[in-house]
Amino acid sequence: MRRILVISLFTVTILLVAVAGIAAYLLHDEAFLKAQLGRQALKYTGRELRVSGPLRLSLGRETTLQADQITFANADWAENPDMVRVGRLELTVDIPSLFSRAGPPSIPHILVDGCDIDLRANHTDGANWDILPDREEPEATSSVKRYSPPVMLNRLMITDCRLGLDTARRTRPLAVSVQKISLEKSAEDRVQVLVDGMLSGEPVSAKGWLYPLHAFFSGGPMEHDLKVRFGNVNLDSAGTVADARTLQGAELQGRFYGPSVENLLESLALPPYSHGDFDFRIGLDSSGDMTRLDVDGDLGSIFTQADGMLDRLVQPTRGYVTSKLNGPDLALLGAAFGVESLPEGPYSLAGRVDFEGASIRLSDTVIETNGDRLDIDGVIRSDAKMSGTGLDVRLSSSEIGRWLPLAGKPARPLGELDLEGHAGVDENGLLIIDANLEFLQGELSAKGPVGPLEGPYEPDLSVSFSSDDPRQLATLAGIGAFPAEPVRLNGQVAYAKNRIRLDGIALDLAGHQATVDGRLVLEQRYAGSELGVSVKTADLGQLGRLLGHDG
Repeated sequence: MRRILVISLFTVTILLVAVAGIAAYLLHDEAFLKAQLGRQALKYTGRELRVSGPLRLSLGRETTLQADQITFANADWAENPDMVRVGRLELTVDIPSLFSRAGPPSIPHILVDGCDIDLRANHTDGANWDILPDREEPEATSSVKRYSPPVMLNRLMITDCRLGLDTARRTRPLAVSVQKISLEKSAEDRVQVLVDGMLSGEPVSAKGWLYPLHAFFSGGPMEHDLKVRFGNVNLDSAGTVADARTLQGAELQGRFYGPSVENLLESLALPPYSHGDFDFRIGLDSSGDMTRLDVDGDLGSIFTQADGMLDRLVQPTRGYVTSKLNGPDLALLGAAFGVESLPEGPYSLAGRVDFEGASIRLSDTVIETNGDRLDIDGVIRSDAKMSGTGLDVRLSSSEIGRWLPLAGKPARPLGELDLEGHAGVDENGLLIIDANLEFLQGELSAKGPVGPLEGPYEPDLSVSFSSDDPRQLATLAGIGAFPAEPVRLNGQVAYAKNRIRLDGIALDLAGHQATVDGRLVLEQRYAGSELGVSVKTADLGQLGRLLGHDG
């Protein structure tokens, strides 16, 4: 028995030595390592990863991978064959940290030298950096997620790198050139930051420190002192926070200033939605468990002011903020945020927001443009179904036709519009409306459920309509000639799955009455539609003449 045990142990030892020898050989086999990297990249991204230069792996407690001439393929539709090119990469890993439960893996050193990154996106093909499978979005929650950093990085050095970004929203590509980016942790865990490069032809630099960096992931206190320069533009920020994830307990001062904000916007390839010198300041001062917010300044011709008290700056649960904002051109501001075809002209916004647990209360919120005013008051619930949300809305416009480009139609005179109503979400997550609209000498009211917020929308509404002269509305709806006679209509209208249900629709045209019930199928040439119509009139000939039928 002992002899068998000795032989077994000897055999296992020989096998382990053989496996270790083969592994060591393979890990020093450059062709094998390159093939494995390429296969894994293709498996997870669908793109080719090539290492054309030397590839070396130095084994030890701190194992270092060195690779030269690395390329990562671009999307098929992209003009440039490579999305990423790297002249030299060095990556050092602390091997024992991979198996330690004390914290994330430790990366003592990363060096990237001589890289070119080509990022682009368009409306047809999407973005070339979308390479990983889609992940399910987590359910909304009022709590701020905390997690351990993926790695602990001691030193990052990037030199001689270029990045280009071109998207459909940009007036021209954004060009970034990096001479040097250095992040290096000191013995006191303070991360020293140094940046030197060019952004769209303007020099950019950053210098300062953060402590500790992992607070961005796991929360907890953080200190910083950073100065950023971009051409003649300056951004200075210094202070502390008690929790870097929620920005709770913040004590900091920040200032963003410089001449000619339009030059800054042009450098960033953004629409010129503001102009002139700018000086924007923000101050945060914590007292007890609340933080006072004080914002005052201008971004050129856009002026903003805000003040308030919050328990935390990220997803606050207590406190309030009052704010004012005004600027010279709504169309240019909308274009900067990807919303095209907004009307031109000055705009302003003012209001107060109160935070009460999962409730956000809007008070005296007013948005105004030339001839338009929107008032909103009420409560928005931030839970999953938003049950209990209720908003009172009032919209008035001296010329609603100038908003038609938002719907893809040319602007044209349509006249005044007044809308007043209430929108709320019941305990089942259904959107309920009660609204009244006055437009083109007509008045329309609608009341009832519209459907769940996440869709599909299947309204079931009690509606009423009246107009003393509906000709303008008929022309707008494409009905054509319509008599200049009073019209009244009321009843129940529901829509679901390409079907309209009409219940007890009562119509009155200049004293001539009709009732309509049934369903209308909006597909297959209305196959399956069924309508019941009854007409009551004292003079059928007169009714026919009103509808354009003589004789």
